This record gives sequence, structure tokens and C-alpha cells, in this order.
Amino acid sequence: MKKYLFLFLFPMLGFAQFEQYIEDDPHPVVKKEGGGGVSVIETGTGFGGFYAIPIRNNWHAGAALEVFILRDSKEFDYFGYTYNRINNVYLFDLLLTFKKRLFARDIHDSVRPYLLFGAGPVYGINYPENSTDEDVPDAKNQFLWSYSAVAAAGLDADVNDGYFLGFRLQYRQIVFPEKLGERKDQSVIDLHLEMGKRF
Repeated sequence: MKKYLFLFLFPMLGFAQFEQYIEDDPHPVVKKEGGGGVSVIETGTGFGGFYAIPIRNNWHAGAALEVFILRDSKEFDYFGYTYNRINNVYLFDLLLTFKKRLFARDIHDSVRPYLLFGAGPVYGINYPENSTDEDVPDAKNQFLWSYSAVAAAGLDADVNDGYFLGFRLQYRQIVFPEKLGERKDQSVIDLHLEMGKRF
């Protein structure tokens, strides 16, 4: 009977010895982040940089500065020439951001889905094109302050040596007190692509 008892206990003893070699799942790695990116929007293009520091519970707090070059609705390029341009609108958007990493313990650390929220001041400039009609006075340059707010969902993926590529889809709300170029409301949905480094 004793030899049969050993046969029942052998798998349990073997599992107990094997268990000591099993490692716990690694904790999510939280580091500072910095880099640059490009935003593609219907009315133009933006580019800029960002920097963020970890705070707690997989949150990052940071700042981002992005410069947008906007196009007029009827503007188009043909063989190196631009037609129907009336305005030259530039936006300087400074955001204070909060980024929340999602599923930190469920997905490998090299892939990091997140939500991002931000708000801050935006400075808009418009240098209208000079009129070719002598009876039409030239439009005045515009310099306006407003605010912006952003809500986004995205994903960062490690490349190597701490570098990562990221993309996010975001809604950016910008409303000026008066028309800047063609619009008072410059709110837009944009696709933001970025490359950064964790350190």
C-alpha cells in the first residue's frame, strides 16, 4: 500500500518543485517619455513635441506644444503652385496633458494602449494674402488668443532601445472669439503620429 501511496504523491511533489522556477508576471514599467509627432487634419498639418513624467497608478502628466499650418477650404496645389489661397493661418497650441495607460497588467509592457486628456492656451495668427483688386482693401493681420482641449485614444509600441512609435485618434476643440481666417470654430478630429523615447 505504501508504494501505491507514493505513486499518488509523486505528481504533487514534482509540481511543488517546479513551482519554485515559475516567475511572477513582471510589473508594468513606468518611465519618463519625450519625443515629437505629426498631426494630420482635414484643414492642414501640425507638428511638435512632448514631454511627460509618471505620477501614479499608470498616469503620466506632461506638456505638448504643436504648431498647425492650416489651409483654406478652396485652396489646392497644382504643379508646385498654390491656388485660391486667401489666408495663411498658424496655430500654436500648448497643452497640459494627462495620459492613462490601459490594461497595464494584462498586456505586455512593449504595447501600451492609453487615453489622453489635455487643455491649454492656443495662439492663432493669420496673414491674409494681399488683394489684387485695387478697390478691395487689404485684409488686416490677425492675432488671437483662445483655449484648446483634447480627448484621445491611442497606442504606443516599443521599437528598440527604449524608443517607441505611437498613434492616436483625437478630438481637438478650439474656438476663437472671432473668425480667424475662414472659421471661428477651428475644432477638428485628427490622427496624431509620434516617435518617442522612454527613459
